[in-house]
Formats: sequence, C-alpha cells, structure tokens
Amino acid sequence: MNFGGDAADQVVRYSLEGIDYSLRLSGTLAKNLAVFFAAVLKDQKKTYGKTRMVRMLKENRPLKFFTVPSDRLKEFAREGKKRGLLYVVIRDRKNPSQCEIMVFADDAAKVNRVMDKM
Repeated sequence: MNFGGDAADQVVRYSLEGIDYSLRLSGTLAKNLAVFFAAVLKDQKKTYGKTRMVRMLKENRPLKFFTVPSDRLKEFAREGKKRGLLYVVIRDRKNPSQCEIMVFADDAAKVNRVMDKM
C-alpha cells in the first residue's frame, strides 16, 4: 500500500478542480463585462438620421420645421442621411399627404439643399 500516492492524487485533483472553477468564474465575468460594454457603447447619441423628438428637445437648441409630402419621405430620409441631418418626422393626422420635418436651426441650409434636390 502506497499512501503517499493517494494524497498526491487528491492534491492534483483538488488543484485541477480549483483551476476549472476559477476559469468558469472568469469566463462568466468576461461575458458580463462584454454585455455591459456593449450596452454602454450602444447608448451613444445619434448624429444623423431619424431620431426621437424627446432627444432633440432635450438639447435646447433652436428648431425649424419643414413640410414634406408623405410620398417623398423616403427620398428625404435617404438624402438627409447622406448630408448628416438629424431629423424628426411629425405626421399630420388631418392631412396624411403632408408630413412635418423638425430639424435643428443650424441644419436649415442642408434641408433647403435636400428639398431643392428632391
């Protein structure tokens, strides 16, 4: 009977189990950190395209409104993204053939350019 071998086997087994447990724990930590960083990065503010009215109102910058026919709205969106416009579409329930576009006053010249191109 070799009792020394049994003790060595137990030490090796316990150390391997400890390493396995620590690797699982660090893997879970890495996964949770990746999810956290993705959530933080996704919260970045948009700089162009369609956005929500609340986001534009929170900035306390002067706003301008333009009227666009509803059937040309997709064309406006495509051209607005090319020029870096941040805008909000306000649909008119009484007159569904027209939509209001709300933009920052700084971007009014860009909107005029888009309207001319349309």
